[in-house]
Formats: sequence, structure tokens, C-alpha cells
Amino acid sequence: MELTRVPSVRDDSYGILTLSEGQEPVADLGGLVVKKALIQASRLEQYLEIRRSTVGVIFMGTPHRGSPLASVGKSLINAIKFAFNLSTSHIKSLVSDSEELREIAYEFGSIVTNPPLKVINFVESSTYNVGPIRLPIVPRASGSMDPIGPVQHPIPLDGDHRTMCQFPGKQSSQYKLVKGTINSLITTPDSNPPKAMDVYGILTWLQFQNPTFPQPTKGTCQWIFNLDLFQKFLADEKPLLWIHGPPGIGKSTLSFYVSQRLGIESRALVVHSAASALEEKRRGIPGFICNLLGQILQESGDRNSILHFLKDLPDQHPSASQIPLDKLMELLDKITRACAPTILVLDGIDECGDPMQVESFVKGISQMAKQNTSIVKLILTSRTMGALESLLGCDSSILLEPAHTMNDILTFSSIKLEDDFRISGFKKHNIARTVTEKSQGLFIWASLFFQGISQIGGHVDVEIHLQRSKAQIASFYMDILDGLEGSSPELASYRNLIFKICCASVSPLSVSEATEVIRFLKGTQRLQDFQTLCSSACGPLIQLTNGKVSFSHCSVRDFLLEAGNGRDKAPALILLTEAHMFFASLCLKYLLAYIEDSTSWPDSSRVGDFPFLKYACLNWLFHITHIETLSRDLSKYLNVFIHSRAGTIWAAVLYPYFQQGKGESVSSAFSLLQSQLLHLNASLPSMSEPATISLLEEASHGLKIFLIRAFENAVSMKSHSEPTSRDTIEAILNLSRAYQTNRRFSLAKRTADRALALSTLHLGPKDPLSLTCHHQSLLLQLNNDKTKSKSHLATIISDLADLHQELVRVLGRFHMDTLRCHHDVGLALLYARKFAEAYTILPQLYRDMKEHLGDSKLTQRAANNTANLLFRMKRLEDAKYLLEESDDVQQLAQFEQPVELSRYHIYCFEALESLAVIHHTNKESSVAIPLHERAIQGRLHLVGYDADAITWARNLGYSLEHQQLYKKAFEHYKMWIHTAEQIPELVPLGKMLKRCQDECLRDWRNAYSRGRTLHLPPETNDMSVLYRAISNHSSLICGPLKWFRAWAMGFMIMTIAYLMFSC
Repeated sequence: MELTRVPSVRDDSYGILTLSEGQEPVADLGGLVVKKALIQASRLEQYLEIRRSTVGVIFMGTPHRGSPLASVGKSLINAIKFAFNLSTSHIKSLVSDSEELREIAYEFGSIVTNPPLKVINFVESSTYNVGPIRLPIVPRASGSMDPIGPVQHPIPLDGDHRTMCQFPGKQSSQYKLVKGTINSLITTPDSNPPKAMDVYGILTWLQFQNPTFPQPTKGTCQWIFNLDLFQKFLADEKPLLWIHGPPGIGKSTLSFYVSQRLGIESRALVVHSAASALEEKRRGIPGFICNLLGQILQESGDRNSILHFLKDLPDQHPSASQIPLDKLMELLDKITRACAPTILVLDGIDECGDPMQVESFVKGISQMAKQNTSIVKLILTSRTMGALESLLGCDSSILLEPAHTMNDILTFSSIKLEDDFRISGFKKHNIARTVTEKSQGLFIWASLFFQGISQIGGHVDVEIHLQRSKAQIASFYMDILDGLEGSSPELASYRNLIFKICCASVSPLSVSEATEVIRFLKGTQRLQDFQTLCSSACGPLIQLTNGKVSFSHCSVRDFLLEAGNGRDKAPALILLTEAHMFFASLCLKYLLAYIEDSTSWPDSSRVGDFPFLKYACLNWLFHITHIETLSRDLSKYLNVFIHSRAGTIWAAVLYPYFQQGKGESVSSAFSLLQSQLLHLNASLPSMSEPATISLLEEASHGLKIFLIRAFENAVSMKSHSEPTSRDTIEAILNLSRAYQTNRRFSLAKRTADRALALSTLHLGPKDPLSLTCHHQSLLLQLNNDKTKSKSHLATIISDLADLHQELVRVLGRFHMDTLRCHHDVGLALLYARKFAEAYTILPQLYRDMKEHLGDSKLTQRAANNTANLLFRMKRLEDAKYLLEESDDVQQLAQFEQPVELSRYHIYCFEALESLAVIHHTNKESSVAIPLHERAIQGRLHLVGYDADAITWARNLGYSLEHQQLYKKAFEHYKMWIHTAEQIPELVPLGKMLKRCQDECLRDWRNAYSRGRTLHLPPETNDMSVLYRAISNHSSLICGPLKWFRAWAMGFMIMTIAYLMFSC
């Protein structure tokens, strides 16, 4: 590899790289030597400069946890010597989990965060010939370090241990990957090395983005400082100011101007942050707060005070986005206090995604401002929204109107005309005035008008173009589209594609993703510059910012979707359901093409060659479930995909890989995948039409067995080529998980035992994969109802506890697999009704998961089981508080507005059901009933009818009875009994519901006889019951009437009833 001096490195830096040609290295343990050297450099004063000057380390196949080959017999000693270029005396140090390696790993982990040391591990992806077998020299688990703080996830390279560093040339993708990684380590934003590295490390961890904003035109926006309300805000009379108005009126430009001017004139730290600047709006409020923290850190004059709160967090959370929202709010409160006085200018807060999260954030930050008036002042800008107005609860708001912005638009237009078009004098004044009038106070109109003229190029008569432009923003957009319609059919085709991409994509596509989509659909490898293509095809309606493709303004998307929904003249015709159908077809075709391009079994090392692959893998199910009616073509693609090798590899390799990249465990990925497939299968009947019924029936049948068949095929293909490889063992383990997800526990247990036997034999009992297989086997024993006797449970608990200790030694205490195993120890104790012992594990474990895994699915599962434990210990309020800590559960528990059920994981609905049971136990059935109903809706939506759904339905029946809604409860039981009778495996549970219904009917009759309900129970022919009911009701009806009149009325009713029953 070429070695070049980095310009940012000081001229007086030490030269520590030497080339020793023709000399044999003493030992091939360079990575371990470097770790030990840096440990010493951080302790010894004479070497501190080395540690402070080291910004990153790249490990190439370093055996951090040793190599399994070091534990084999003498027959393989020569192979080990050759693989590592070692003498026999060094081999003992490479034994897996040796004391020496554990000590180095622990000490190195303690020095990588202060100052931050970026650590990247490259791992080998091929096995190595050792005699008659092939084995990994350094397994992936050993070549990786726990991803804490600045330590990143491992990156696989082609080749075995000795060839992974050898590249065929500079054009090799592997060479470029390593070179790009080295370059990423040496890029720092500050010229002050010691302090800058602290700041840079934290900014990287926060995923901070520092976009540039266009400068407001000179002479504009000044009017706001003359408003009385704004002056009162600045005079400390008001802690919060809300600036709002319609889309396109110039709120973002105004907020940027305000922050700039306050930064000059005020003594406070002024921080401006815009939601639209985030690369992916799916990051939502947590990402917005993280970016705001980065903005404060970058602009503060006292960075040390801020670093005091942030420097230890990377050790606790691999990603800042995993920190719970309430903890982020506490952090923001502490940091703003430390930087006091502070003015936060937050723009476009309504564009941060989830409305529930936005409301929680606005409520929290407004309370923070009101409680600390002298410390924090807050300026929010957003569209006019009634929900925000009632939430803020303040009278300090400025509604932007055309009267405020007309003069600014006039100034903006005059300067544009003079600077860009060389128009001056009276003509400039007339054109600027006309632009201002037609804009109707909307900056977006004037901006797009001039941008459109600039893109036309050449000699353009501005006055004629202005005369043709309509005043209304919708009509103006229509004019732009009309002008674009005159372009070539090819550009019109590109325009339609780009509009669909921007309208329906789950998150804005990157330029490389969008380019890949167009290349794929057009069948060409050569494409003109994407920015030029967008400008030619879409004019000023599309922008490329921060590497993402999006509409130039949110009102463009609104217009296109409205235009496609029924206007007489709608050249775009963008229907959202059609855009989703386009994306679903695109994703499936792309996945099919990706697999066909793979001559061998593809793995994660190739995903970089396919820019659109990640999006297609994670989102095709989302798009297909948002379609009203599936077309015949899409139905065909779905059928082909489900029954093809492509579907197998998607489910078995790609989907779990990308979900793990998002921080999910393999088990959570399986559960999520299964729920999404079940949701799709349940939705297919409503999507069908006569031409697609047969295709969708075939697809429905395939979906029922898709997950199991996919992993069975994966095991078959891998076993045929490499029957004992690590990949094959992982495939067998995943097949066990697939059986488990489909509740085929016996088969899952046998498969897990098979994976455990192979892994123990070929990788060793202490290998992380062997430990994971052992965990799966024990977990299946735990979930098998037949083995939940005291003796079996005691054995399982003991084995899980031993396994947990082993995982702590091999992977570390806070590794995801270690935390999962510890959770299952607590769960087993809960099953064994050893509540006191379970309490010593589960609450603390939940806090550890919350701290190290964030709001992951695994964390929610731990919360559910911890709440279950607290419920059994009669600590209802503690259980309720714990469940309500989850933002998702809080959102589901609010019924002011509908929610999209598919957005939530099944664990969230399980938590909601537990919350309903707690309210029922607290005799708050009126609160419990809607919670039960929503939990059941969610389970049916994600999973369908199963045993747990029947149990939840029974719980809802109990709550209805407790509210004396006997008729509703009776009909509820009747409906669920009928459903259970249609599903063979649910028939026994249907009988249980029948007993509940009989009890309900008995209680109903008793309540009726005592006058507690006016609803007559069905089949009531017991005259004594009827007589008592009439007596009770007569007193209720008659009130102050005399007794004999009540008795006479009752006698008449009884006589009539008797005659009716006799007939």
C-alpha cells in the first residue's frame, strides 16, 4: 500500500514507520504487540506523547481472544507456526480465553475512550487448510472487539488469515475499502490535537451533522426584531417563543437569521438546529437531540464543561441513538445549565417524524425553559399546528403572515434581478414588485421562480416568464410541471421515477441509492451525472442536500399527492398507493437480480457492491403492506420471490444481517420477520382482485411455510459444500430459531442440539458460537411446557447460570449475548416461582440493557418480564411505572389519535396487555378495557390468532364483566369461541373460553336478579330469578309510588312472561 504524508499532520511529527525489505518478521502478533504498547504508553510519562498522538488503530485479523488452533494437539503445531509465523514458545499465549489475552483486552478497553481512539477490526472471511480440514485461524468472534465507544463493528475481508492483507491491485474493492478506512481515521475537524480528539470522538459518536444554511439576503428578516412580542422575549419576560406559519413562508430562513444576529448581539450561547438538516428523518427526536448536543459542543466556548457530561457515555452506549428519550432530555437539561445562559433556536420541529415523540419532546423542552427562565430561552419554528399550540400553552407566539414577508421578498427579488440577471432601474422595480405580489408572501414561490429561470439557461425574458407564472403556489407548481412536460419522453420517464422515489421512500435515498435504482430500471451501467439529470428532468422541484435526494420543499410532495388524487389537470399523477406498488416491485426485482448475479452463496462482504440492497431488504414488506390492491405483475413477483433461492437468501442471510447492523439481536430479527410475514399473509385477501386470486392464494400458502423452508434450504445448500463450517453451523442454529418462531419446539430442540454438537466438535466448547448454540438449546428446554417440573427447572437454571459466567469471560459482561443469557437465568427463576432470586437479577439486568442496548426489542422483552415479576410480587405500581417507561407503550396507551399498528413490535403489545392486567387488578377496568382491545388488535395484526391471543381475549372478557358489561362480554366470548373452533390447535382453548362464557352468563343472571343490570340474559326461564328481577326493577322504576302499585305492575309483567314461556 502506498504511504503518503497527511497534510494535517504536523511537520515535526515523529517518523515511526520503517520498511524492512528482505527481513523476516520476528512474529506475526503485531496487533497484540500494538495493544500492549499503547497500554504502556498511557501509563508511562515518557511515552504519553505516543498515546496522545495516536488517533486510531486498524487490526487485521488480530486474535484478540486467541485462536482455537492453539488448543489442538501436536499434529497441528506446524500448521499453527506457519499460520502465525510463531515459535513454539509463543503458542501458549494464543490459547482461547487465556489469562494473558483477557488481561490485555480489559486494559486496552479502558484506554480507548480518553482520548478517543478509533478502533477498526478487519476479520478474515475464509477458512484455512490445516491438514485434511479447513478451519478459521482467527474466528470472527476472536478478531472482533466489543463495539463500545469508538470501537466499531468488524469488517470482513476476502481471504484467509494469510491472504486477507494481499490485494491484486489498487483497483481492487478490498484495497479501496482498507485505504478509505485509513483515510477516515486521520480526518479531524480541529487543529488542536489533544483537545480536538476528545471533541471529535464525541461528535462522531453523536453522529453529528453540521450542514451549511444559505445566508439570508441582505436587508431581509430584520423586521422581527422590531416586534413588541419579540422585544419582550429578549427582555427576559418570556422564556419561550413560537414562530409559526404556512409552508414556504420563510420560517427556516428567519430562524437562521435570528440565531445569527442573537449570536452577535447577545451574551448567551446561541445554538441553531434544524430538523431538515438531518440526513435521515427516521432518526426522529432522539437523533435531533443528539445533533443539538453536537451543535452545543461545537459552538460552546467551554467545551470541557460539556465533555464532563458526555465523555463517559460512549463506554455505556455503542450509539448515542440508543439512549432513551427521557435520558437524552435530562442530558440536554444538564448541558444547557452548564452553558447558561443559552438560547436554543429549533427549526422545523414538526418534521421530526413520529408525532408522539415530537409532542413528548416539545412538552419536555418547554417545561425546561419555563422552569429555568434565567438559564434557557427557547425559540421554536414550525408549521401552524393546533396540537403544538395547545401543548406549548403559552401566549408568546408569532404567526407569520404575508404582511411580514412582502418587503423581504421585494428586497430578495431586487437583489436577485440585479446580481443574477443584470436588470436594474425601473424595470427591476416593476419585476420585483410583480414577483412579490404573485408570491402572496411565500418565499418558496419567489425562490423557485428565480431558480427555474436559472436552470433554463440562455437568454430568458424574465418579464414574459413572470407573466406566464400563476400566483397560487399550487398553480405555480402546475406551471413548472407543464414546462417540464415539454421535455423529451426519456426525461419525462426519469422525472416520474424520481418523483415516485421521493414520494414513497421510507427515508430519503442517498444519491448512490437513487442512481442505482435508475440504472437498474433502465438497464444501463452508464448514466449522466445525477445532479444534472435531476435538474433537467425535475427542474427546481428536487434538491440534493447532504448526499440525499428529496423535494425542494415539503409542499411539493403535498402538491403532487393532492394532484394525483383527483384534480382535473394532474400531469404528475402520483398516487401514494401506486408509488408503494412501484417500490415493492422494484425491491423484489432487485433482490431477485442480486441473487441471480451471485454464482455462489452470497454473504455480507458483497453488500457494498449493491447500493440499493439494504433498502430493498428492509423495506419491501413495508411497501407491499401499504398497497390497496396488488397488481397481477406484483403478485407474480411475490410468488416467484417466495418460492425462489432469492427468498431463501433474503430471509436466511440478508435480513438478519441488516437488522443486526441496526442493533437488533438475531432472535429479535427472527421475531420481527415472522410478525411481518404473518401481517402480509393476513393482508393478502383484502388486496386481491379476480385476476390475482389464484396467485395470492398460492402466495399465502407459501408464506405460511416460507421462513422454515428458507432456512431448511439454507442448511441444505451450505451442508452440501461445507458440512462442518462455521457458516453451516450458524445456518443450522438459525433453522432452530425458525422452528422456534413457528412454535415447533421439539424440532427446534433437536436442531439446536445438532448445531451444538457440530460446533463443540469442530470449533471447541468455548467458542462463542458453541456457547450461543448451548444457550439456544437451554432456552428451548426452558420454554418446553413438559419440562417445567422443579427438578428440570433447577437443572436448567444451574446450566444457564454456568453458561452466563462463561459468556462473561469470553464476550464480556455487557455483550448482547451475555445480557440475553443473564435475562434467561432470571426468567427461569421466575418460572420456578423463586421470585426473590429472580428479583436480584431482572431489575438490574433491565437497567443494564437500557444503558448498553438502548430501546431495543431485547430491552423491551426484559422490561415485560421484569414487570411480570413485580406483578407477582404484588408491586403493581412499580410494574406499571416500568412498563410506561417505554415511549412506544406510552404512544399505544393514548387513544386521542389512531396509530399505525405495523410500526410496533409484538413486545410492545405484550407490554400493553400487561399494563391492562395491572389496571384490572387495581379495579380500574374502565382503563383496562381499551388497553386490552388495542393489545389484541396489535397481536392479530402482527401474529394472527394463537394461544396468547385467546388468553388476552379472556382477560378482556374479565374486564368487561368487572364493569358489569355482561352482554358485551357474552358476545365477545361467543365470537372468540367460534374463531377457536375453526383452528384445530386452538380448540382446547376454545373450551376454556366456553367455561368463561358460562360463568359470565351465571353472573349476568345473578346481576339481573339483583337489579344491577337492565339487560335481559339470554334463555332466562327460571321464574324465581325473573320474579326477583321484577321486584328489584319495580322499585327502581316506580320511585315514590306506593308499594301496591309496584307489586301490581310486577304481577302483570310476571303473568305476561309466564304466558309467553308457556307458549
